[in-house]
Amino acid sequence: MVAGMLCAPGGMHMVLARSALAALLLAIGATAALAEELPPPTAAPAAPPAPPAPQVEPPNPSAELLKALPQVPSVVAKDGVVSWQHGDQASYPIIEVGSDKEAAPVISTAVGHIKVTRKLIEDNRTDVLDQLPKLVEQAKAAGLTVNDLVLRIGILTGVQLYWSGGLVLTEGVVKKTDLTPPARNQDKERMVAALARLTTDFPHTELDDLGKKCMEDLLPRLAKDD
Repeated sequence: MVAGMLCAPGGMHMVLARSALAALLLAIGATAALAEELPPPTAAPAAPPAPPAPQVEPPNPSAELLKALPQVPSVVAKDGVVSWQHGDQASYPIIEVGSDKEAAPVISTAVGHIKVTRKLIEDNRTDVLDQLPKLVEQAKAAGLTVNDLVLRIGILTGVQLYWSGGLVLTEGVVKKTDLTPPARNQDKERMVAALARLTTDFPHTELDDLGKKCMEDLLPRLAKDD
């Protein structure tokens, strides 16, 4: 038997080849089995979505203006415009509120901007508002181009538009005018002469001493310039 194996070297080579092939097949099978046992690779977790951008409301000028105004029925906001109005009788846009201590609202009219005394709006004085169109008409007819008109109530003149040069009333416009003082030299001379005569007549009057003293003090003052 040994001699037979020694005499057949080709048979040995075939046995070795079969053994190598069997080992290769076993290795492939083990690798496949191991691959089946391993869990499938997991995908990397997705990044969290970015937070939504904060919603920034656009500025609302009319809302800010309303906060600075008296909360009364005659102050109305509509379509982004704040107005001082009384029904269909009168309506004027309010464009701003003064930054000074008076905090007077400013309205837009046919003759420019008019500052409104804040108290008139606080008291909801629609009766004053109703007279404003007539005042604006008078100011326009007079050709006023001033930019410092103030709506107010005068003690003697009533509802008016005031400026440093005069007044606008419902009846018309009153303007300040520089007057040349009249020459009164002769009038003054006559007054001084008359006062002198009165002074010389004191002894012939029935005035007591106190009365005479008061007149002596008063009469000379009448001759002084205004």
